[in-house]
Amino acid sequence: MRFLLLLILLFYSALSAEERTEFCSQDRICVVYVQDEFGADIYFRNQIALPTTKVTLEIDAKVTNMKSSRKLPLTTILSGNGEQKLFRLNVNNTNKKWIYQINYRWILGDYNAQHDDSIVYDLPIEKGKKIRINQAYNGEKSHTGDNRYAIDFGLLEGSVVTAARDGVVVDTEDRFTEGGFDMKYINSANFVKILHSDGTIAQYAHLKPQGVVVKRGQMVTTGQIIGYSGNTGYSDGPHLHFEVYKPTLRLKKETIPTKFRTPSSDAEELVEGYLYWRREQGVPPQSEIVDREGIKICTGIVETEGIGCSLQMYSARSPIVIFIPMVKPDEYRISVIFKKNKTGFEPKNFKWDTKSEWWITYLEVDLKEEGMVIDGDWTASISVDGVPIRDVNFSVEK
Repeated sequence: MRFLLLLILLFYSALSAEERTEFCSQDRICVVYVQDEFGADIYFRNQIALPTTKVTLEIDAKVTNMKSSRKLPLTTILSGNGEQKLFRLNVNNTNKKWIYQINYRWILGDYNAQHDDSIVYDLPIEKGKKIRINQAYNGEKSHTGDNRYAIDFGLLEGSVVTAARDGVVVDTEDRFTEGGFDMKYINSANFVKILHSDGTIAQYAHLKPQGVVVKRGQMVTTGQIIGYSGNTGYSDGPHLHFEVYKPTLRLKKETIPTKFRTPSSDAEELVEGYLYWRREQGVPPQSEIVDREGIKICTGIVETEGIGCSLQMYSARSPIVIFIPMVKPDEYRISVIFKKNKTGFEPKNFKWDTKSEWWITYLEVDLKEEGMVIDGDWTASISVDGVPIRDVNFSVEK
């Protein structure tokens, strides 16, 4: 939302001709007043307007020796891209001084919009990308109040952002270069706003500097690239903030819960901590507890990422790590059985329980401490709650 307090103090007893002056709020919504000896006509213009664009506008005026042609304060819809005369301030007594002060606030969108709840959104990420939800609906960190139905996708800076639904681009910003978890950055996020056919607006925020690749007025389709994620504005780290909203009569933002097509469902709300990716068309939903493809043999863990996970051969002098990303974090029993291939060595079975707050789980094993003959080819068989998930083959050298 944008706010503007516009103070105009005028002292006139007579004007010989009309005078036209205008002021603009962040080069988006402009007030135009045309004065004559009997008062002033008040116009508004939407600088970002397209034929389909609507703005919810609230206007008030404080006057001395003047009267408005319409009851104020006034909340109205500013439609299209032409100037619209909204009211006139008439002077009561032209022999006395007359003063007026105009205040207005605005928010992009129409407060009459009604979300089509039958719509299912696509994940706003490129195909093949797996992302975790850092913060979902009613998130304690910042998804409260007006933002309670927003979603933070854990995208690294520079990751592709795609349209989650068809629409028309109605506003963009990509000139900001800074961000941080400080209120001084609250109005410094780069973004794309897309108007949907039902009048609601999707906002894709915290994009990187110069990270917008669409223009106002451009029609976009689901899955089309619209920009690149970043860390601008009020943000504690790189991510994509996504929300669908409509304005309210009080010029607040009413965010709307939305459902997405996910690997495990044709329509569901996203859950904080869960791992998601775009499911190909024609592929049926499949519920997964862990990311099978993401299971790796690594040499260590840094925060929630495995390191040294792409080696062909692992050293017997160091422990190895079984890295297991959880798709739906919860309480499970994990089992990893180590078998040395083509030998009669007795397999070693390791078991542990996960917790709902664990986004990943891992097992660090020093094979030599287990009394195993180390060098050779190995298989690690991973099961969850007794269900086989994946076998991972690896080799160890002395």
